[in-house]
Amino acid sequence: DDISVLMLDFAGFTDMAISRDPGALIAELNDVFTSFDRIAETVKGTLGLDLTESTYQLGPMLKFDPEKEKFIGNADADKLLTREYREPFVVTETV
Repeated sequence: DDISVLMLDFAGFTDMAISRDPGALIAELNDVFTSFDRIAETVKGTLGLDLTESTYQLGPMLKFDPEKEKFIGNADADKLLTREYREPFVVTETV
């Protein structure tokens, strides 16, 4: 059988591992890896991109405030929400 190796760093994993029941921790990790498998299968099926053959790096987990329409505590991510437009393609603040 073919296997895939996913190397990743869970922020705060040591504290999480200490504070959780081992069985619950294993179940949560299983959910994470099962979710990744589903994502990889979907991407391969729809885009033809095999994530198991790719190298990629993810950024920090983002939290979004829908009322303010901004990311919480991440000004760099907020910068990606819009850009400067050139005339006549300007998008107004209120659409």
